[in-house]
Amino acid sequence: IEPTEVYRNSSLHLWKSVTKHLPPQKLPSETKYPESTWEWTVKKEFVDHLVSRSTYVLDIALRGPQTQALPSIAEAAAWLEVAISLDEKLDSSPSMKKNLGLAYMNIVRSDQSHFPIVENIFGSISNQTRPNVKDWKAWATRQWQRSWGEFLDMSSAREEADYMSVKQIFETVMKSSQSRSNRK
Repeated sequence: IEPTEVYRNSSLHLWKSVTKHLPPQKLPSETKYPESTWEWTVKKEFVDHLVSRSTYVLDIALRGPQTQALPSIAEAAAWLEVAISLDEKLDSSPSMKKNLGLAYMNIVRSDQSHFPIVENIFGSISNQTRPNVKDWKAWATRQWQRSWGEFLDMSSAREEADYMSVKQIFETVMKSSQSRSNRK
């Protein structure tokens, strides 16, 4: 087993325990508990740790051998989507959009023939992380386009160090896709 999978599985075990005792549906409501309360901090810490674990899993998966990275990349994308569903402010975060796009781009690039099952430990939290099994590459492509398209439209994203790299990749892929569509 690759080190990425060892970390993903061991941290997943810990997160199962956390969500068993503190399901996301029972996190304090932001409308009931403002930032000045300790209850608000509980939800904030939960989401921050969720994002931190997800981005770390994504990072180590992309640095390691790609032959077995898809389960970690798919789980990172799913968990980032869950984090956004728990904290709507994250939906306007350039780094979240950039990381989601990076995850979805690498899902598309994967040479795996089957999409891995991402265990839903968050209960009834709805997210867009359950693709059609037969067309998961097309689904990941749409998610990539959405995520990086939204990233590039954010004025605050221009301050990101790799904004121009993301823009260049996005424009190149979109131009190539359009050229292929015109040839059909």
